[in-house]
Amino acid sequence: MVGIEPIDPSPAEQQIAQILMAALDSGDIATIKQTLDQWPSQPDAEHNSEDYEENLWPFKLVLSGAIETHNSDIVSSVLDSGLKIELYAVLGALKTQSIGVFQAFVDHRWDINWPLGETMPPALSYA
Repeated sequence: MVGIEPIDPSPAEQQIAQILMAALDSGDIATIKQTLDQWPSQPDAEHNSEDYEENLWPFKLVLSGAIETHNSDIVSSVLDSGLKIELYAVLGALKTQSIGVFQAFVDHRWDINWPLGETMPPALSYA
């Protein structure tokens, strides 16, 4: 989960992260969905701002944890909320080699043939 935590999370973000991680540990998808639904959505134009990205760290944290535990149902729930599939998630999925997680990614419009970075081949080449 490297690179997911912000430098100075707010108390509200810390509380949300604790709720989400406890729900992940117990497999409580309902609590995760409810927490995701209560998080204030922001217009697409703001999705690239640094503040928006830092505000998403609790959800990135639970996505990363769900990937590590091969919990494709929670992965799907988090992605249903609109969280983007980023490099940290793909690298985590490659490490776990969970078919269910990759299926959740593909179901949420992730292209397995897309390069992971400028100097990195597509995820499929790591299979």
